[in-house]
Amino acid sequence: MKRMGMILPTVLLILLFVSISSTSLISFVNAKTRDISLAQRKLENQLDAGNTFFALLGYFQKKYSDSAALNIAAINTFSATDTAPEWYNSTIQKMSVGTLEDTYWLQTFDQFQHSFYLPTSTMTLALQELTPGGDIEVVVRPHKVFPNMLLATIRVTRSGFAESIFWGFISPRYFSNWAVFLLSGILDAYYGPGEFVDGPSYYGENGIGVAINVPPKTEAEKEHPASQGIGATFVGNMMNRKPRIYQLGYNGSPERKTLWIDENNDGVKDRKLLSAQQYVAWTEYGSKYYVYFGATNSSKPTKIIIANQLQVDGNDLVLSEILTSETGEMLEPGGDALKAEAFTKYFPWYFRSGLTYVTDDIKSSMESKFGEMKSYYQGFIDNNRVVSSQSVLDSYFNSSSIGNNSLGVFFGGAVPTSITYEGKIFNNYYYIEDVSTGNNKITVNAINKLDYGSVEVLTDVLSGQQIFARYNLSGFNTSEKYSVHEYWYIEKYEVWEKNNNGWSRKSRNNSRDVAQVVITKSSEFDSLPPWNAKSFFVTKTGQGAGSVNLLDQDLGTIDMQHAGVFICENDIKVGGGGLPQGTGHGSKLSLVDGRYSFISMAGNIKIIGDIIYNDIYSDIQQYLNKELIGTNVDLNRLVSENNANDMLNLVAIDKDIYMPYEENKNHKNIKIMSNIFAFGNNGSGSFRIEKYQDFNDMGYRHVFGTIVAKSASPTYTYDNNNIKGFQEFNVYDDRLYSNEDLPVATPESSLLMAFGFGAR
Repeated sequence: MKRMGMILPTVLLILLFVSISSTSLISFVNAKTRDISLAQRKLENQLDAGNTFFALLGYFQKKYSDSAALNIAAINTFSATDTAPEWYNSTIQKMSVGTLEDTYWLQTFDQFQHSFYLPTSTMTLALQELTPGGDIEVVVRPHKVFPNMLLATIRVTRSGFAESIFWGFISPRYFSNWAVFLLSGILDAYYGPGEFVDGPSYYGENGIGVAINVPPKTEAEKEHPASQGIGATFVGNMMNRKPRIYQLGYNGSPERKTLWIDENNDGVKDRKLLSAQQYVAWTEYGSKYYVYFGATNSSKPTKIIIANQLQVDGNDLVLSEILTSETGEMLEPGGDALKAEAFTKYFPWYFRSGLTYVTDDIKSSMESKFGEMKSYYQGFIDNNRVVSSQSVLDSYFNSSSIGNNSLGVFFGGAVPTSITYEGKIFNNYYYIEDVSTGNNKITVNAINKLDYGSVEVLTDVLSGQQIFARYNLSGFNTSEKYSVHEYWYIEKYEVWEKNNNGWSRKSRNNSRDVAQVVITKSSEFDSLPPWNAKSFFVTKTGQGAGSVNLLDQDLGTIDMQHAGVFICENDIKVGGGGLPQGTGHGSKLSLVDGRYSFISMAGNIKIIGDIIYNDIYSDIQQYLNKELIGTNVDLNRLVSENNANDMLNLVAIDKDIYMPYEENKNHKNIKIMSNIFAFGNNGSGSFRIEKYQDFNDMGYRHVFGTIVAKSASPTYTYDNNNIKGFQEFNVYDDRLYSNEDLPVATPESSLLMAFGFGAR
């Protein structure tokens, strides 16, 4: 009995414990179920918010296509307010005390205007259809510098559940989002072995051909980490209107094999596929075998068989589970285009990031956008977004500053006026320059033409001490580095003299080289434009970059603000040997420090020698005049490691961008760090090398950035193992994927893109 009496409380305690545990377990399960339900509903909300974002992307694409601009202020389904909704401010507030990632997001958000565009009630109702049972709110903000770039933030809530917030950036897909973009493609040339396109590419109208060698080399055989050893290397997706095999060959010597079929996949050679031995090369890719062969020619294959299984047995090649015709499908190199599907079917390992066919609609919209570039950049001039160099000259003589309403300078459109000086009216002149006074006479230069027919741009990096040495100007910190640009043009003038008998002209048709100098502290480019700078004018006293004198010895500098946009009426010559006192001069190259767009409205842009970004100059210096292929130099890694923010756009609206023969014939392995845009009119719009076939073997023309043009010339010829000209080595600047560090006035394509997504 006593024993029983002790057991009963124990049982009761156990039952009580089980009951409590069960209750706790049920509560735990219920809580977890609620958590799962909350999490599921939050995911639903986030999915709805994301779907709404991409619906907005489609909506804005239509608006962008209609008006060629993504101007949120002109879209009547959105209205602006200076006050953000409470939920939006709350989201920002939570980020301010959040993670390091939140800090980066806040810094990015701060680059957008404090104007908040909210959908109208009609637009909200339309968007509400995407969130059944939920409420949706949207805020859109344009970028401070690039107003065509929008930050769209979407909030979705459902009663009793946590909110979900999704955001992302909507921007025009700039032409710089392609490593190579050739509107007309290339009809009479092709990419050959050893050439390199690092990034997405576009070839319209005539498409582009390629030379392919099979099989691809193994990892151990590759001469370059990115090279397949089979022809040109394309790292990004290719968009091609007419993809074609221009040449087809073997890597090394092909083997002679007899082709058999194993019909039951049991290791038995059931029958010969072809009666005679074939020259054969094969490779495995994606769990399939690609067999390239030709019966009578050991220099190129003519057919392909694709199979799931392959076995080598001495001089026999045994195939089973054949996916093509048993006798092979034809591979005919030449001018005829293959469909993109056939290309990727027969050579899937070649375009590792894919091959996309350029449709009629895409082709048409891109051609239309090229045609709009003239009016787009003319708008910068007509709307006074850039100030004329003549106005800067007037401000220089008046010691007045250039305000922040200007994005840069326009070298062109000079208009003469009437000037009264010492009792004489000078009609159709620009300014009168005192030359000497004494001995009862006055001598002046009467400037009667500002000739911007060809502007030569010299760029370099100088310290404050070097600035003093070149210009005899103080006021620049000797320990600071400065981005220094000289924009050289020609002044025409007459010499007039006044003596006791009055005024007389002593000479006419005189000319001299004059430059507007723009000096910007390097640290300015760590922030968004406009950037503070100093400007003044100099004349040349020697050959080449030579030595210079201030245009007026009694004047110093004027203050100006700019956003790096410099537009020229006609030709631009850029590159060369930098400035005598500068960092780049010793290496005979042009150093670019900052973010600039050099735009020629009606002329050519001539590139002379190397153009190097200053932020990575010290890392690349030892490779000047050397080829980069086969080295461990990763330009994008150098940009990242040095936190580089330098970038240059070269934009030719009416004509070409090219490398002239005479000025480049001694520059081997040229390196051009720039985004190239040659839009052209009336048959122009080429990125080319003048007389490329007259060069010796010059190694490579390296381009770090993007190449956008209507067309491009061949860059070299190859005959009897002799190369004449430059092979191509194009490395895409990864910052262009996300429009990072873009200069102002970067040209836009006809498509929109979305990127930089975040969620809460």
